[in-house]
Formats: sequence, C-alpha cells, structure tokens
Amino acid sequence: MSLTAQMNIRIPQEQKAAGDEALLRIGLTPTEAVRALWELASHQGKDLERIRDLLVPTKQAASPKSEALHSGWMIVDQLLDTPQASITPHSQTDEELLEAALLERYAERGLL
Repeated sequence: MSLTAQMNIRIPQEQKAAGDEALLRIGLTPTEAVRALWELASHQGKDLERIRDLLVPTKQAASPKSEALHSGWMIVDQLLDTPQASITPHSQTDEELLEAALLERYAERGLL
C-alpha cells in the first residue's frame, strides 16, 4: 500500500458548493481535481509560474465568485490539455482513503 497524505482546507461554503457543481459537470470529484492539480504541479518543474497564472489570474473588475469560477475552468482546461496529467478514478473511495489516513496517523502516534 502506498503512503498517502491527508489535506484539510477551509473555503467559503458557497465557493465549495459552486466548485463542486462545476467539477461534477465535467465528471470530477474534488479529490480527483486536487490529485490532478498536484500531479500537474509535480511535473512542471521550473514552469510553475504557468500554474500560478492559472490559479491567480490578473485581477480585473470581476466579483470574487466569478474569478474563482473562471480560475477553476482555466485549471480544468489546462489539466485536460496536458498529457502528463492523468485524471483516472482512484481505486479507493474517499471514505476508504480517509480510513487509511486515520489508521496511518494513529499508528504514527503509537495508538495502534
């Protein structure tokens, strides 16, 4: 079994709901989208500015919600056009991955 890491982030509820809805329309779960972004970042090397430009576009007169949606679509478009990024379903469910991460954390702390 390969080692995994758990990530916890906080974002506004309406932003999460809008992002989840947008990802669902293209057949991705939030977990799959994050994995794809991390895979893309790990393969970019010195061209990380390209990823930053996709994630943090130049500020224009737009609402934060529309900027977030625009950024999300740009990231997804870039991921789908990049041969290094493979968006494949993970063999484990989110619940199974969470359980594995918790067991790993408990083991690290000597609780198992």
